[in-house]
Amino acid sequence: GTTTSTNKSTAQNEDEAEEIEKAEAALLKVLDEASEEYKAILNKRYERDKKAIEDKKALYKKDGKLTPEMQKALNDQLEALEKEHDQNIAAISKKATDDQIAEQERLINLKLEAAEKGSEKEHTLRLQQLEQQKQQEIAAAKGNEEEIALIKEKYRIKESEEDKRFKDNQAKQQADVYKKELNERNLEWQNKIDAAKLNGENYLQLMVDQSQQELEAIKKAGQQEWE
Repeated sequence: GTTTSTNKSTAQNEDEAEEIEKAEAALLKVLDEASEEYKAILNKRYERDKKAIEDKKALYKKDGKLTPEMQKALNDQLEALEKEHDQNIAAISKKATDDQIAEQERLINLKLEAAEKGSEKEHTLRLQQLEQQKQQEIAAAKGNEEEIALIKEKYRIKESEEDKRFKDNQAKQQADVYKKELNERNLEWQNKIDAAKLNGENYLQLMVDQSQQELEAIKKAGQQEWE
C-alpha cells in the first residue's frame, strides 16, 4: 500500500477508512449474531435434556422407586450435563472473542494500508495495533503478574519507539519542506542577481539582501525547533 497511498488525497484516505469501518461493523455484527444464535440452540438443548432427567426423577419418586442411589445417579447426571453445557458456552464465547479480535486486527491493517504514510492517523493506528497486541498477550498470561509486568514493559518500549519514529519522521518532513523553500528562494535571488548583472545594475546590494534573508530564515527555523 506504500505507493498507492502516497498518490491518494487525504479525502480519499478518509473515505476509504470510513468504508472499511462500515464493512467491519457489519462483519462484527454477523459474528456476534451467529454466536448468540448458537448459544440459544445450546441453551434449548440443555433445558430439554435437564427436563428429561428431572421428569425421570419425578416419575421414580411417584412410583416409589427413587432410592438414595438412584437420586445420586440422577443428580450426577444433572451436574455432568450442566458442566458440559457451561464448557460449550464458554468455548463459543472464546471463539466469538477470538474472531472479533482477528477482525479488529484486520481492520487496523486495512486502515494502515489506507492511511497516508507518515501521517498522525498512521501513527495513531500503529499505537492502537500495539495496544491490541499487548492486551492479547496479557490475556494469554492468565494472571501471571511477573509475565504481565514484562509484557507491559516490552510494549512501553515499542510505543516509545513508535513515538520517536513518528517525531523523527515529522522533523524530517519539516526539514525537507524548509530545504525546498530555501532552494526556491535562492533560485529566485539568483535570477534577480543575474538580471541585475545583465542590466548593469548594482547586484552587490541584492547579494547582501539575500544573505540577510537567509540569516533571518535560519534564526526563525531555530526558534521553531526550540518551541
